[in-house]
Order: sequence, then C-alpha cells, then structure tokens
Amino acid sequence: MKRAFLNLALSVAFSFFINACVEMNRSSDLLIAPPSPFSYTIPAVIYAKNSTITPNVPINNGAPIQGYSISPPLPQGLGIDPDTGVISGIPLTAQATTLFTVTGSNTSGTIEAQLLLTVISQTLYPSRTYSFQQESNVGPILPNNIGIPALFSGELPAGLILDPNTGAIHGVPSGVPEDSPYTITATTSVGVMTEVLSVAITLAPISTLTYASPNAVYNAGAAIVPNLPVTSGGTVQIYTVNPDLPYGMSLDPLSGQISGTPEFSQSSTAYTVTASNDVNSVNTTIQITILAGAPTQVFAMVGDNQVGLNGAQLGSPLTVLVLDANFNSVDGVQVDWIVTAGGGTLSSAAVVTSGGGYASVRWTLAANASQQPSNTVTAVVDGTQISYTFSATGVP
Repeated sequence: MKRAFLNLALSVAFSFFINACVEMNRSSDLLIAPPSPFSYTIPAVIYAKNSTITPNVPINNGAPIQGYSISPPLPQGLGIDPDTGVISGIPLTAQATTLFTVTGSNTSGTIEAQLLLTVISQTLYPSRTYSFQQESNVGPILPNNIGIPALFSGELPAGLILDPNTGAIHGVPSGVPEDSPYTITATTSVGVMTEVLSVAITLAPISTLTYASPNAVYNAGAAIVPNLPVTSGGTVQIYTVNPDLPYGMSLDPLSGQISGTPEFSQSSTAYTVTASNDVNSVNTTIQITILAGAPTQVFAMVGDNQVGLNGAQLGSPLTVLVLDANFNSVDGVQVDWIVTAGGGTLSSAAVVTSGGGYASVRWTLAANASQQPSNTVTAVVDGTQISYTFSATGVP
C-alpha cells in the first residue's frame, strides 16, 4: 500500500514538472517582440530567364523573424527559404512585372514587405563572357533590348567605358592582363537588373622599345639619373640586358629602369636591352660611356730619384699618372711642371694627360746641380693641390 502511494506521488510530481516546462517555453515565446518592418536588398528586381539569380536577401534590423512565406507563388525555378527569407534559384519562365507580398512572422505577430519582380526572356548582354586584347579597339557592344528604358552603371577594366544611357561598352583596354567578374546594373522604372560579365584582358604584342637616353654619358663615382624605357603595345613582363651593365649599374627586370653608380670609366659601349611578354620580344641598343671622375691622386710612374750629369738631360722622362677616387685614369687634365730646387730646365711647363691619365716632361739638370738628391721638380694637377715632387742627383 505504501509503495503504491509512493509511485502515485512520483507520477504526479513528474507530470507537474513537464507541464511547468511547457508553460515556461510558451511564456518565453510570448516575450518575443512582434517582427519589425523589413525590406529586401533589391526591392524591385528584374531577372533573366534561365539564368541563376543573385540571391535577394531580406534586411531586418528589428525583432527576429522566425518564418517567411510569399504570395502569389514565385515564378517556376525561384524559391524563398522559409527560415531566412532569401530568394534564389533559376527562373524558368518569363514573368510580367508582379507585386509579391512576403510575410515574416514570429510567435508574437506578422509583418509584410512588398517585392516587385519581373522575369524577361533574355540576358542584359548578348554574352556573359568577353575577351579583349590590350590596346585594341573594342565595341561598341550593345545590350539586348529588354523592352524597358534603363540607366546603366558599373565598373569595367581600365580603358573600357560603359555608356550610362545606352549601356554600350567600348574603348581601348589598357590595364594589366586579367580575367575578372564585373557587375553591370540596369535601373528601370519597374526594377533593377544586374548581370555579372566575365571580362578577360589578354596580352598584346609589344610594338616598340626605346630609352629616354639611348646614348648616355655618365661620370664614375656619381649616381646616374635613372634611364627609363619607353614602350608601346602590350605590357612588358620582363626586361633583360646583354652584356652585363657596367659595375655598379643595374637593370630592373620588371620596370626596365637602368640606375646605379658606375665605378669605373669606359669608352662608349653598346648594350642590348630586350623587353618580353608571353606573346613576343623586342629589343633596342643603348650606348653607355663612363667618364672618369675628378682627379684626386697623382703617382710617379717613371723618372724619380735619377742620377745624371750636370747640365745634361736625365735619361728617363718624368712621368705621372693622374687618377680619380675610384682609381680610374683621368685624361684631359692639365699637369703643371715646376722646378722647385736646384735649377735646370723642363721640356714643357704644362702637359695635358692622355693615353690613360699619363703626363711626361724631360728635365735637363743645371750646370752646377747639387750632388745631393736635392734637385726637385714638382708636378701639380692644374686647379688642385694634388702634386708629386721628383728628386734627382747631379754628377760633375
């Protein structure tokens, strides 16, 4: 008897608990606010028959909507997600402009939004895939006649133009090669129609290649003004040069710019620069001359510390080598020669360097030249304080 009573009590308690949970759930549902007004991303839309549409998504910033329905039924091939309200699919039949009512609901009420929808029998453009070559004339490519006046908008690759009144696409593509989607929008009195065009821009052949300075003259040890290529035709993908540029200079393989600081002098030398892409290659020849820098040092090469008869010419000429800071020989500078002690005569008071930076004179000792190496001649690079002093010893 006691056991039966206990089982009955437990059964009653369990039923009470279950009923309480159900009531709590009902109470929580009643706490949800009624749905707020909502709309669609595109409230008036035009679709093309047999083409996948861009999903049209409801915009709801208020209380949550738990379910969606639409009236009248959407055209065959289109559907509305009952949970999210997203309209998607592929319309299989044409549909005259029709006003649809979308109802959003939750446990506290319902709300309606209007959607104007049209399905036409053709796409916005004759094709959805286009391929154009760089620097070639395009168009005009005219849109299909959708039967409704429209204004057109959208982005296209660089150099192509979309006429906002006619929708015609024309121009000369000038951008880098690509294969990208571009969305074109036609806005009409009954709705908006969008179409995604796949537009590929392909490489054109490179037509010409020249340089801003085809016969360049630079100074060793000084940074050059960058020498830039000038091309026409298609985009250049890579630049190369043969033979290698002078030490200290370089060619940017992507831009073709020649820059740097040459270190060593050289006579005019030819270099062939080639510009290439996947279609073709073109080349041009540039000449580069590098002059030595300003003289900074002078060395005795021949004639120092000679011994000779008084009143006679020494057996070897006095010879100096003039160099710049990078040890390039400097031609074309004047070296002044001065007897600074012991007397005597020189074959010339001034000699211009040549043949690789050399300058020479002959020295005739005085009749009473010193028998010590105190007879001196100094070579001075004109306009500088760079000098070298030669010594000689006289013998009676």
